[in-house]
Amino acid sequence: MTTTFIHAQQSDLQKIVATYNSTVASRLVTADLEPVSVESKQAWFDAHIANRRPLWIIEVDGIYSGWMSFNSFYGRPAYDGTV
Repeated sequence: MTTTFIHAQQSDLQKIVATYNSTVASRLVTADLEPVSVESKQAWFDAHIANRRPLWIIEVDGIYSGWMSFNSFYGRPAYDGTV
């Protein structure tokens, strides 16, 4: 089994949102009560920078298996090195 991390592309946003939305109903993973739209996640997607705050697609044996991302902690300058 080979696991690969690939920097997400714009074309991946729809499947990222679909994966996110698949967890909303359980209320165990997200703080959302309703599914989110692709459009509502565009700014979040755009905020990821490959060499500092990456958003990765995870593939197992070449098949999409999920995603992961690194986000700024609070967004204040003193926390810039914290993810």
